[in-house]
This record gives sequence, C-alpha cells and structure tokens, in this order.
Amino acid sequence: MATLKNTIINGNAYLKIPTGTTAQRPATANNGMVRYNSDTREMEHYENGRWIETRTGRGGIVTNGLRSYWDADVPASAPTGSNGTTWVDISDHPNKIGNVNIQGRNSDWSYSTVGGVGVVTNGTQRSGGGFGIPYPTTNFNKLAGTWEFWCRPTSWSNGSHGLIVNRDNDTANDTNWYWSGSWSSGGTWYFRHGTTSSCCNMDLTTGTGNIASLNTWSLVSMTWDWRGNNNGQSSGSKYLYKNGVEVTRRDTTENTVNNSHTSSTGLFGVGHSTTNSQWLGQFGAIRHYDRPLEAWELYQNFVADKKRYGI
Repeated sequence: MATLKNTIINGNAYLKIPTGTTAQRPATANNGMVRYNSDTREMEHYENGRWIETRTGRGGIVTNGLRSYWDADVPASAPTGSNGTTWVDISDHPNKIGNVNIQGRNSDWSYSTVGGVGVVTNGTQRSGGGFGIPYPTTNFNKLAGTWEFWCRPTSWSNGSHGLIVNRDNDTANDTNWYWSGSWSSGGTWYFRHGTTSSCCNMDLTTGTGNIASLNTWSLVSMTWDWRGNNNGQSSGSKYLYKNGVEVTRRDTTENTVNNSHTSSTGLFGVGHSTTNSQWLGQFGAIRHYDRPLEAWELYQNFVADKKRYGI
C-alpha cells in the first residue's frame, strides 16, 4: 500500500483503518498509529504507550511536569519478561528518577496480574519492607509536586502502611520526614513533610475513614505547594485526592520546610515504612510530577486509567 504521509486527498477516496475490540488492541505500537475501536465506537491513536481516544482525549494522562512514571500494565515498563525485577521509568523527563528494582530491599515484591491488569504485588508483612527509589534525595524538591498511586490494598494488619517514606533511622517522628500512607490499620491517612518545629505541624490527615478500600482499586493522589511560604506569602497548601476528587486539604502559615534531608542512612522508597508496616497489596502505576497538578488534571488522570482498573 502506498504511503499517504503529507498527501492531500481530493474527491471520493477511502482509507481502510484497522478495526477491533479493546481486548484486540496491540499492547505495543508506534506513536501515531490509528485504529477504530468497535467496543467504544471511537477512533484511537497510539501515543507513548497508550491508546487514546482521538475525539475525547480519554486514555491520555497529563504529561506536563511528569518527572517519573512506572506502569506495570505497560509492556515497556512492566517488571516482567526481559525486564526481570526492574520496573522501568518510562517518563521522558530529563531529570527522571529512573528504574527501580522491586526486590531491591527485600524479595517480597513481584510482578503478577490481577483481573488481567499488570501489577507489582506483595503479601508479606516485614519490617521496613518495600523497594527503594534510586535517586539522591537532595535532588528531590519537597516544596512542590505531586505523587499518584494506583493501589489496591489487601490487608490492614498491624499499624501503618506507607505508600512512600523518607526518614533517617536515627530521626524522631517530628523531624526530617517525608511520608504518606495509612495509619492505624488504614483508618487514617497521613501526608507529612519534615519540619524543624514541633511534631505534626505539617501533617495532613483524613481523620477516621479510609480513602483506599480493601481489595478495590483507587487512585490516591497527593499534591502540595509550599513555595509561597518561602516567598514570603502567608500560607502553603497540601491536598489528598481519591479517584480525582478532593478528600481533604490543609493550609498552614508555617514557613519552614526541611528540604535538605539526605536520608543517606535511612529509607527512601515505596511500599514501606520503618516498622512492620509494609504495604500489603498491589501497585498498578506510580507517577511523580515536579509540580502541583490542578484539580482538573488529577481528575483527567483518573479518567484516563479507570477503565482498565474496572471502575
């Protein structure tokens, strides 16, 4: 078939476009390929590991500021096959975090599938369990950004279950923390930045009530912006979202965020905290942005992925 690139077609001309169901879509393709999805009755195009509905834009996640992106359901990223235990960072950000070894700290994590969706999964309670992220924490800006986790907890046994944690082993709770996850068997969710003042001045908590139900997929998003405090403004803000909808927020006038913590002897990774508090369940995708996402962007990311997670 002759190429039609940069060709103007006049008159009665027809193009034969590949057609098939959602399940029949090729998992990998070249950017710019198009097809007709007979399930959704929409034209789709392939872009950076995703089939995106061309008319609606559904299927595409926000890429502006996307520093790092691990997705166990995208073949180029999934820690399986030729990748082994390596979860590949598929962001094209010039300062991306990079690949992670899901068995880097303990051997509890592995690649599997849940309902046909690729995941990294763990079912073992272990002290400090999880997998580390491999970049110097001095290169991590605690003043502004976004973390997102497609997660499916399967148990709330014992106390806390960290999505991500950064803490020196010899540091008290109220200083030098960067931590988010559930506490007290999932009843409360925390999002804490390290502070040089008294404990908890920077905490964002949900109080009672779980934002990630057991055996159910949820997109948990955390976004924050403390740059105003350091620029002489009166407050900074941090937010917790579930499935693209705000759960809670906190504003504070505290103007000191400890952004120099290197955690050279401590823990910095996903899926663990510092005691018997390893995340029990699955991660589908993890995203880190170097800027705070707007509410509509967080919702767009939820819409982009919810179908494959059965929501």
